[in-house]
Amino acid sequence: HGVIFSSLAREYLLDCQKRCLKTKVEQQWEVVDQPQLELLTVLFLAKNIVPVPETGELIGLRDLKEAHYFTGPHKLPLDDLLARFGHDPAGWQRAAAALGGEQVSLAEMACRFYPLPRVPLYFLLWLGDEDFPPQFNLLFDRNIEHYFSASGIWLLVHYVTLMLLRL
Repeated sequence: HGVIFSSLAREYLLDCQKRCLKTKVEQQWEVVDQPQLELLTVLFLAKNIVPVPETGELIGLRDLKEAHYFTGPHKLPLDDLLARFGHDPAGWQRAAAALGGEQVSLAEMACRFYPLPRVPLYFLLWLGDEDFPPQFNLLFDRNIEHYFSASGIWLLVHYVTLMLLRL
């Protein structure tokens, strides 16, 4: 009695009967403590009555209807990624690969992640040079606003960032 889905290259079970999130460990479902993913899953499923396929149209933060939300205390944690991986492209590749990040040709080092089905996040790393410092950018599929409000998008990006920084 639950829903099985993939998140960042791992398989999860939302156990509706026991009201918890589980992942497979040696062919057994074991409870995991990932409150961010639990909340994201509930938000996602609440809007997933009619699934919307990916559009293939990529948009930036400024293209979101509630773009103003992502300022001040809700600024996305791209600076944290930059501090960790801005001068460590090999580390970025390892961390991205560990979470199922697929390389895409949108920047010097760009990866597409699937924190939830049909909800890709694109992290773009520009390595910089003697004239320009390294920089991270973020792109979304146009359908993201079907599944999440601005606060849900904020949580989604924080979840992926936290997972990348833990590696």
